[in-house]
Amino acid sequence: MADALSGALERRSQVLRLSKDMHQQIHAANNWCHRGVELLTTIPYDCTAGNAASALTTVDKYIEEGESLKVEMLDIFNNEPNLNKLIMLTTTETSTLLAQVAERIDDMRHLSIYRRDALQKMALREIRKPPVQIVSPEKLQCSNGDQCCTTISTTTINRNSSPTSPNKVSF
Repeated sequence: MADALSGALERRSQVLRLSKDMHQQIHAANNWCHRGVELLTTIPYDCTAGNAASALTTVDKYIEEGESLKVEMLDIFNNEPNLNKLIMLTTTETSTLLAQVAERIDDMRHLSIYRRDALQKMALREIRKPPVQIVSPEKLQCSNGDQCCTTISTTTINRNSSPTSPNKVSF
C-alpha cells in the first residue's frame, strides 16, 4: 500500500513539474510574441536607409531570440510520448493552448522575417538622386544686336548653385 501511494505521489509530482515547465515555456513564448508585436508596430513602413539599418539590427536580434525560444511541449506529437506527457495532453484546454502558442510563434517568426527582408531592401536602397534635365546652348548676342555665331556653354545649375557638368541642370 505504501509503495502504491509513493508511486502515485511520484507520478503526480512528475506531472506537476511537467505542467510547471510547460506553463513557463508558454509564458516565455507569449512574452516573446508580445515584444515582437510592439517591435513591429514601432518600426515605420517607410524610413531612411540609416533608420532602416538600425531597425534591421533590432529585428535580427529579435529573430535570434525567437530561434532560441523553445517550447518542448509543442514537439510532443512528433516524439513518442511517455505516460506523464500523455496525461498532460488529455485535457482539451492544454492541447488547445499549445496549438495556439505554436501558431502564434510561427506567425511572429514569419512577420519578423518579412519585415527584415523589407528593411534590408530599404537599407540597401540607393539614395535617390534628383533628375537631370539637358539644357541647350544659348546664342551669344553681339553688341550691335545681331546674333553671333559663337555660343556659350551652359553649366549645370544645381540647387546648391555649384556647377557640376555642362548641358545639364539638376532640379
